[in-house]
Amino acid sequence: MEFEMNRKLTSNGFEIDMSPSHFGWLNDSSDLLDNDIALCERMAKDGYLYLPNYIDVISIRKARDAVFEDLVNESVLDENCTVEEIVPKNGIEMRLRTDICNKKDSAAKIAIDQLTGSSRILTLLCRLLGGPVKRFEWMWLRAMTPGKGTAPHCDIVFMGRGTTNIYTAWIPLGNINLQVGGLIILEGSHRCEILRKGYCTMDVDAICTNMNNQSQPNAAGYPGYGAIALDITQLQKELNCRLLTAREYKMGDFVIFSAYTVHGSLDNLSREIRLSVDTRYQLESESIDERWATGDPSTRVVKNMIC
Repeated sequence: MEFEMNRKLTSNGFEIDMSPSHFGWLNDSSDLLDNDIALCERMAKDGYLYLPNYIDVISIRKARDAVFEDLVNESVLDENCTVEEIVPKNGIEMRLRTDICNKKDSAAKIAIDQLTGSSRILTLLCRLLGGPVKRFEWMWLRAMTPGKGTAPHCDIVFMGRGTTNIYTAWIPLGNINLQVGGLIILEGSHRCEILRKGYCTMDVDAICTNMNNQSQPNAAGYPGYGAIALDITQLQKELNCRLLTAREYKMGDFVIFSAYTVHGSLDNLSREIRLSVDTRYQLESESIDERWATGDPSTRVVKNMIC
């Protein structure tokens, strides 16, 4: 399905300015795959690597099929939908489904483990990080029903108790055009000193948890749930950054970005569920944030501050 470029795009309900000075496309780094130095330089410069058609599609289909079966068994899907277009029942809302991808011995967990732990992915991360890597055992499956996307944030505020030299890998589990609403990145945001010295020093598990309304600021002055702001369009003006995304993420595409890269997602303006998975990688030799060291949710001991 092609997206009509004259249609409005939004993120978290805020309209995106699609003029060239405010909006652009991710830079394809596939031509650098044979050059470790150039890849590392591109990551340092851009804060991300976009690699279309990098991952084996068969492994992605296996993960998508397994997730689809779980959702079918939960009776949350439209009875006429297919694995090619996964449509929720009226009134069903979903976002993060870590329960599906971290359930021990489930078909979905096994398939996503194999996908994110493939030698092709691990070898690339070893090249970028400069040594043997460890993948976080905890993984994040996103099953985004139609509606608002993810507010802008950096991953470091969620997982900064070990090394800060962490890369996030984002994998679409299906084709995602602009209407379905995929990943967006703020260009050059990983080099923003204001964020690094302020927001990025925050630990989300040490901020207010008794505030259920996202519009309320936490103790550090930021909106709840680890977001830098609710309105990414205002944030990009303050940081003087363009918003970047792909014209259409295809099954097999792979995006890696720094824990300091500001990212979020476009709103899902379609009728289907957007499926993607993300996880994190770091050097095996460096300390890991204990909250994500295993795939067992009972080990994630969170000590929150009540405000």
